[in-house]
Amino acid sequence: MNYCWRVARPGGKELRKLGLTATIIVRIIGNLLALLINIAAAFVLVRRLGVSDYAFYQTLTKRGTWLGSFTVILIGDWVYRYNAQRVPGSWEAGVIATLLSSVYAFSIGILLALYLGSSTPLALLSGVAVALLIAYAMTRRMLNALRPVRFAALPIIYRLIYTGLVVLLVYFTSYGVMGALWSIVVAGTVAVALALFWTRSARPSPNNPLHIVKEWVKHSYVYVPLAISSLLMSLDALIVYHFQGDRVVAAFFATFMIFSLILESISTGIGYITTYLLQGGEEERTHHGLVILLALITPLLVFIAAYPTHIMYLVNPRYLWASRVLVFHTILAITSLFETYIGSIASGTIRGLASETATKLAKLAFISLISKLTYFIEILLLLQIISDNVHALIAWSLSLTSASLIAILGYLYITPSLHPRILKRHITYLAIYIMISIFVAHLVSIPPPSPQFFTEIKIVLPPFIGYALITYSIIIFITPEIRRIIRQILGLLHLTQ
Repeated sequence: MNYCWRVARPGGKELRKLGLTATIIVRIIGNLLALLINIAAAFVLVRRLGVSDYAFYQTLTKRGTWLGSFTVILIGDWVYRYNAQRVPGSWEAGVIATLLSSVYAFSIGILLALYLGSSTPLALLSGVAVALLIAYAMTRRMLNALRPVRFAALPIIYRLIYTGLVVLLVYFTSYGVMGALWSIVVAGTVAVALALFWTRSARPSPNNPLHIVKEWVKHSYVYVPLAISSLLMSLDALIVYHFQGDRVVAAFFATFMIFSLILESISTGIGYITTYLLQGGEEERTHHGLVILLALITPLLVFIAAYPTHIMYLVNPRYLWASRVLVFHTILAITSLFETYIGSIASGTIRGLASETATKLAKLAFISLISKLTYFIEILLLLQIISDNVHALIAWSLSLTSASLIAILGYLYITPSLHPRILKRHITYLAIYIMISIFVAHLVSIPPPSPQFFTEIKIVLPPFIGYALITYSIIIFITPEIRRIIRQILGLLHLTQ
């Protein structure tokens, strides 16, 4: 079916005020605020829930959402692309897709919870929680396409509500897993309603949404490999459950907790690159954003890798035995950052409606399938020969890293515009940032750790502040892109006064 549609200029109202790099930074700052808010909930959960409960909660919310996102993967990218390109009727079609995806996710949440041994009331609550997480993810796609700056505000609101309820229900009332899931339900309901309200005022012109949904379903085959990839990824925790037990599953999520929070924030900023390119933006301008992100994330990751014992005392001394894996998680986080960045560019350079872009997008999905299939085979084989818990965690982390590297190579292969010279520049910056961070980290002296959480914060925080001030000062001094964006932001603040 033919539509009269237009590509929105990247000089839209919000973007005209900020520019690409500044918009990415604003979105990252917003998500960093959400990250800081969510840290409280993350620490409450990892320290107050038992090993079995923590493994259940993380498997349900992390891997259950992957299992429940099958329909989101099949048509969710079309929702995002059509709204970003202002196709008439795409907002209404997105709402229909959200409802269908939530119904499917509800059933998946119940089945997974029952498989993990939960009671019937807990399984029903799990289904509602997973359904709302999927609805939240789908409506955020529309918000990302239509309101790129407000997109950064939504996680803050969601995390404020979620964290407040976790502290109340899990920390103060000891309501356990039920309290954590109720926190998701309430926060998710508010966030979904708010996302729909914001996007409705910026939606493309109305049209018959059923025709668009039909077109999305017709071309959903493009993302079948991606859906299978998600299925394979969601099974890793269940495989580890089978071979190693809930102790290793809980330890993996506990050791990766801080990395996960950082990557979630950074990935959201990078995600805007796809919108920018879909709306006709210049690819050359997207490369400055990665330099900024590397400058932000590298010192944090190096500090975590340099002081794993202190980090695990902060997370939970119960998982101190797994602290060795933090170094491998650092490598994983860096490769994941590059994968997200390169994948966003590869996706954003494919413009047009479903009938025009299906073949190219299928190549992206196939690359994801190959990388995740390799990961699935690796972890399945390695866990059959590894009995040691620490070695199992390391194997898990390295398998994820190899999957990211395979995806990166695939994206580079099908995106000729990503010239090796550009990536060499990014890798050079990364190497310089790592060397600076390691050098400064060795200058910092931290006293022995304490099992008391607030005492450990008092031990770690002053040295970290000194480390951060020195490291970021040097990085700003040697990186012209950072100095340029600081001048842009200061200029914008001056204009608004």
